[in-house]
Amino acid sequence: LHVASGDQINTTQQTGTVFSYLVRVDDAPSLQIKFGRTALPKGTMLRTTSLQDGAMQHHTATTLKQWQGKSAWFNGSAVLVELVAESNTSSTHVTIDGVIIIEQLGDDRTICGPTDDRVLSFDNRVGRTSVGCTAWIIDDGNRMFLTAGHCVDGGAGDIAVIEFNVPLSDSSGGHQHPGPEDQYAGDPESLQSFYVRGVGDDWAYFGCFPNTETGMTPYEAQGDFYVLADAAPPVNGQQ
Repeated sequence: LHVASGDQINTTQQTGTVFSYLVRVDDAPSLQIKFGRTALPKGTMLRTTSLQDGAMQHHTATTLKQWQGKSAWFNGSAVLVELVAESNTSSTHVTIDGVIIIEQLGDDRTICGPTDDRVLSFDNRVGRTSVGCTAWIIDDGNRMFLTAGHCVDGGAGDIAVIEFNVPLSDSSGGHQHPGPEDQYAGDPESLQSFYVRGVGDDWAYFGCFPNTETGMTPYEAQGDFYVLADAAPPVNGQQ
């Protein structure tokens, strides 16, 4: 997919949409939009809206950079992209370079063995990373995150988006996403990790940028965190 708006200026006396394009991927359970060359001067923004549930995200030049030139994840197969500009702002433009979807691999839905013995659970302190791993808000000074080192084996892209208040998957097992107000861009420069195949020594530490819609950090929005123990518990027969 490649769509370019060209340079746009709002010459009216009211804030309005100067360009729009409907991105559609038939039968996709959800999608994320990848933007190319885009200029968002002061007084302009990029607005993306899911046609399925009305979820909406607003990008400024600063937040688009934090999100590595991508939108939040949206449920459904169609998302409306709009350039919105205040009256008589500088020229603005957007380029859509592609769409990302999640391929469902059809793995067994179980922890171990042939029986699906998973149990639904929820915790305000727990989020989902881009690759489907869990990440936990912890009690350090900036309320950063821990996850497993093997969950970032692919680099900072594996923490590109952290989601909270995640809804259940659809009937086919397809990932569903919370609204953009519960999605956060991971900070790639904050990532520290180590992973040696085998038991233990498998950790990652990172932070997120504030939310595009609320301006809050994950901790400010979720209101809770894990308190780290001073030492690991004693071994009691486990490996």
